[in-house]
Amino acid sequence: MHILLIEDDAVMSALLEEWLASAGFEVTSTTGAVAPLPRLPNAILFSIVDVRGPGALRIDSLCHEYPRVPVVVLSGQQPHSLVNSAGKIGGLGVSAVLAKPFTKVELLTAVASALDHGG
Repeated sequence: MHILLIEDDAVMSALLEEWLASAGFEVTSTTGAVAPLPRLPNAILFSIVDVRGPGALRIDSLCHEYPRVPVVVLSGQQPHSLVNSAGKIGGLGVSAVLAKPFTKVELLTAVASALDHGG
């Protein structure tokens, strides 16, 4: 299974890549703009600071560009703010939202659930 990881923080990106690889995923990592991919990912993990504003526009773009690929949003935004934004995010076609910090188990559970339920 192929995961596209969009994460601006190099340290976090390396950690997430390690966690995903240890679970058997192939990971393509990028910090922002997504260049054409040699093959369609099975899931997209997208890390953003704020799920409103420009972040929501990027989520919308990803969901339209890859309509059958589940998108899991990773955010450092406060959990109560994520709850308030969940309806808006769900309306964009996002499969799950994880608030940072999260554990390896929480990440892998979210990815597995997204893959099980599709995009």
